[in-house]
Amino acid sequence: MSPDPAFMKSFFEKYLYLIILSLCFLFLVIMSLLSEGYYGGADNINHYFIARFAFHYPHLFMNSWGRPLYTILSSPFACLGFAWMKLFNVLLGVLTAFFSYQIAKKLDIRPAWLTIILVIFTPLYCVMLPTGLTEILFGFVLILSIYLFFDEKYIFSAIVISFIPFARTEGIVIIPILFFAYLARKKFIAIPFLLTGFVVFSIIGSFFYKDLLWIINNPAYPIHHPIYKQGGPLLHFVRNSTFIFGSPVKILFILGTFSLIYRFFRTGKTGKIRILFETWLIFVPFLVYFTAHSYLYWKTLGGSIGLVRVMAGVLPLAAILASRGVQLIDEGILRINRLKSVFHMVLIPIVLYAGFQLYTLPVKLGPEESVVKNTTKWVKDQGLTKKPVFFTDLNVPFFLDMDVYNTAKCDQIWFAKDIKTIPDSCIFIWDAHFGPNESQTPLDSLMLNPHLRLIGLFEPESEIITFGGYNYEVYVFRNFSGIQIQDNRMIRDSLLMMKDESFSNEKSLVNCDFEMGCPGMDAGKILSDTAHSGNHSYRMAFNDEFGGTVTTKYREISARNDAFRVRATFFIYPLVPFSINKTDVVISLEDKKSAYSYHGFPLEKMDLKVNQWNAVSLRVNLPEVHSADDVVKFYFWHQGKKEFLIDDLRVEVLLKK
Repeated sequence: MSPDPAFMKSFFEKYLYLIILSLCFLFLVIMSLLSEGYYGGADNINHYFIARFAFHYPHLFMNSWGRPLYTILSSPFACLGFAWMKLFNVLLGVLTAFFSYQIAKKLDIRPAWLTIILVIFTPLYCVMLPTGLTEILFGFVLILSIYLFFDEKYIFSAIVISFIPFARTEGIVIIPILFFAYLARKKFIAIPFLLTGFVVFSIIGSFFYKDLLWIINNPAYPIHHPIYKQGGPLLHFVRNSTFIFGSPVKILFILGTFSLIYRFFRTGKTGKIRILFETWLIFVPFLVYFTAHSYLYWKTLGGSIGLVRVMAGVLPLAAILASRGVQLIDEGILRINRLKSVFHMVLIPIVLYAGFQLYTLPVKLGPEESVVKNTTKWVKDQGLTKKPVFFTDLNVPFFLDMDVYNTAKCDQIWFAKDIKTIPDSCIFIWDAHFGPNESQTPLDSLMLNPHLRLIGLFEPESEIITFGGYNYEVYVFRNFSGIQIQDNRMIRDSLLMMKDESFSNEKSLVNCDFEMGCPGMDAGKILSDTAHSGNHSYRMAFNDEFGGTVTTKYREISARNDAFRVRATFFIYPLVPFSINKTDVVISLEDKKSAYSYHGFPLEKMDLKVNQWNAVSLRVNLPEVHSADDVVKFYFWHQGKKEFLIDDLRVEVLLKK
């Protein structure tokens, strides 16, 4: 007996949303388990450590940076490992999609089930799900509160939204929106409950901070951050909107916003009130949050550095409006049910494709994290974890599986002056991202430290310019308190030479001792009175802004389109200090428009001695070329216009064997 078609249709329509939610959950669990990496960097690890060790160190539950609500809810998952913490966010994301679907139903958005897909597969939101970051909890609290409002459970709605600043601090800008919504509905009884979260956490936290106002007196970030002081354009997030929404959802979001205006002027008084509440609770929170973050980044307030990931917190609202945009197309253009179904079936893969074009799932381990992982593996293999390990990047104790709060085993260095606290024979792992920035420990202070010996140097396969414009590297030092270390730079050169053995010397771009001239250089500037070797050297004259230039098209180097390394060695004879003769050595990779990989090495930072020959050795990892016609270039950018000499110049391109 064949199933009744009418029954099957009714069953399918009734449970379609559950089928979609289940499939999405299964997909996200698989992607999470397959993702070795995590979008959003080391903040994932910090949240993980706070949540994982909160039961051992209870004060961490009230750590303002960790966001107490997130720490409390995620800690049972974090105790089982980082993979479980990612699954916690996946579960939150699916629940957020479910309540977004319920909101869409209450707002009579059709088809409401499409909201689930638009929430989960909005590109930035999707890649943020398998992480340990707080934006997903923020979105869940926001959506749940709005759902409870539309379900006329106003007190519960107020209680839920009162906790949103403890998911992310900037949630405070959302609470006034709900306050005025309760006023408009004349639900005055709900308004006092907006203080619930503040009162509860003030009381709990006071036992740890001995301060009933600890929430105010211990913010996650100061208004004026001492490190994050570089602002950006006011329209930064607008300019990056494609990376936030993806083009399909962005278009639908704009259409959905237009639909609110269009419907407002096309409906009666009762309909206008419904649309006003929809606008106030769906569009306005998104707009306020988006505007607040734009302003914070523009004015460099609250530690904002323009991370697009913060927008994930309000993307479920954008997805609901995008669903309204789909409905506008359905009712304004298609109208015929069969055409609507075809449109929906075509739209889904377009949304998915747009997201996977912007972000990769499963998430691979980031290039910086990969370097740290390789470093920690070497450290373990060398037996260097028997004594305390000091570090600047939290990924170090993460990959070493250490209790980061047990300072007898490991500790984070925050200032260069703290180097002297490192015990004898212990190692210090410095990275170019957190070392010179958050930890305020520049590499030069370590290289010149008389008691630190460089024992390991790790680089990515191709160049990474990290936060602050630094070339990303990881250095491993060992402290020898009773020994005077003389030359870490020589040790670095030796380590780099060993790394060069994995490359083949594919092409010598120039190898010039200036005894017989040098191709491409002015023969009139070759001197015979001072030389490092032989009888001749090259003079950088006062009127040379650019000199010593070596230019080669990539097609003359190799037919392979791989990332590669440029190695340059030369001797330099300063006649005056480079501190008053500003000069950079530049190695770049350029197409017809501009240099898309540029490295400038200031000679003033190299501790070069005046009136004597100094050896200089530079290495740069360059990315894959865009075209075989692109140019590899080496030159001196001589801004100080005071003379100096160079000799024995050698520039080579090395490719992987």
